[in-house]
Amino acid sequence: MFVRLCLCLLVLLPGAALAADLNLGPGSDLPTLIGGVAPGDTVTLADGEYPIESRIDFVDLAGTEGAPIVLRAAEGATPVIVRNGGGATIQITRSSWVRIVGVDIRGGDSGDPENPYNHAGVGISEGSSDILLDGMRIGNLRSNAVGIGDASNVTIRGCEMHDLVNGNGIVAGCSDGNCWLSGGIIAGNWVHGLEESSGIYIHNAGQGNTVRDNVVHTVGSRGIRVGTTAGGAENVVEGNAVWSTGGHGLVANGPSTVRNNIVFDSAGNGIRSDGSSDGFADARITHNTVFGTDDDGVELVGWATKTGCVLANNAVSNANGYAMQAGDGAIDEGNRIVGNVATGLIRGFDELLGHYGPGFGAGDFEDAVNWNYYPVDGSAVLDQGDVAADSYVPSTDFNGAARDGAAPDVGAYERIENTNPGWLVREGFKATGAIGGEEVEVSGCDCEDTGEATGAATAFLPLMLLTLGFRRRRDD
Repeated sequence: MFVRLCLCLLVLLPGAALAADLNLGPGSDLPTLIGGVAPGDTVTLADGEYPIESRIDFVDLAGTEGAPIVLRAAEGATPVIVRNGGGATIQITRSSWVRIVGVDIRGGDSGDPENPYNHAGVGISEGSSDILLDGMRIGNLRSNAVGIGDASNVTIRGCEMHDLVNGNGIVAGCSDGNCWLSGGIIAGNWVHGLEESSGIYIHNAGQGNTVRDNVVHTVGSRGIRVGTTAGGAENVVEGNAVWSTGGHGLVANGPSTVRNNIVFDSAGNGIRSDGSSDGFADARITHNTVFGTDDDGVELVGWATKTGCVLANNAVSNANGYAMQAGDGAIDEGNRIVGNVATGLIRGFDELLGHYGPGFGAGDFEDAVNWNYYPVDGSAVLDQGDVAADSYVPSTDFNGAARDGAAPDVGAYERIENTNPGWLVREGFKATGAIGGEEVEVSGCDCEDTGEATGAATAFLPLMLLTLGFRRRRDD
């Protein structure tokens, strides 16, 4: 064990103590040592494992953008905190500007199969704000990888959540809507191997959140779900790849923009929107590609009594079942259903014939069997998108390529080359950035920049500008 404590010559706000750098190695008492940190302090962990029996707490720490509290991996290191016991591994309570970068969490083995540890990853609660989880690997747990109660401006990016027995990858808010996440950014993560629960689940009242460029697969329940917003700003779900879900692939049950997503091989609906909840309004589902679901490709429930909802320019292929279904029959004329290309049966949209066109199934795509849903020459989706302003055509596609504003292609992709020039859907992190022969960067972070703003401010940082940093890529 080694512990080296040094004072850094930093100029802080008047009245604040000097910031400290605490460098720790395996064998350190993390709960005790980290429990004494203050705003401006940085704790750096060397390579190795750190078994703990009690959780690490960040409580009542009023950090600032200029003086955050940082827990990070040393350069080139892979520190792993092993949770031997129940409950959260790290808990952030009533705190602001806490950054955890490149530190992994793994659940320990109790040694008794009849009484395993009920361990979890990171908890964020009680009004905490401006929190960053970056480049972490959180897995082999029996509960949630990340659980968020009442919080704002939480950014989770470049993290892997995996192998959870009875937990969600990321769950935010309370089931009764009395606590929620606002202004959250969940971007560029890889969520997989969940036996029973959902990949990314935002409870009702969650508002102004962005769920972008995540890869979610092999989960026991829903892939990604957003709910009503309690009158707050809409949630945005875009550019995600979701497959092999035990429930629905994508669920939008409140004010939301759902665009440029790829969903396939779901046991439930590919995309489901249920308007029966109080507060449901303005669901805008545009330019998604859905393929090969066990249930309906797209199902809309409760839209018949709503107005202002949009289902436009989606490519939906479910040749062996229903491509599109309106669960309660006719959809009110106050909603917009236009420009969709569907392969499969249609139910509940009879009065809207002419608002969608027939597709060619797998023949519309480059290699659907191998998860490549890029449209081929002659595809039924080419140039068929409706361009009206209230069809909400996004300016870019799943790859980040610009769309044709005069005649956009239907579905998640805009065909700009003969073959897919961007990231090919596969297990792992989604690559984002420049396409068309230029270098493709992977969404993540430059972890040397520990002063970077988190939360809502990060929403304006294009993922293509974020470099690999300390986020490790593993083949295991």
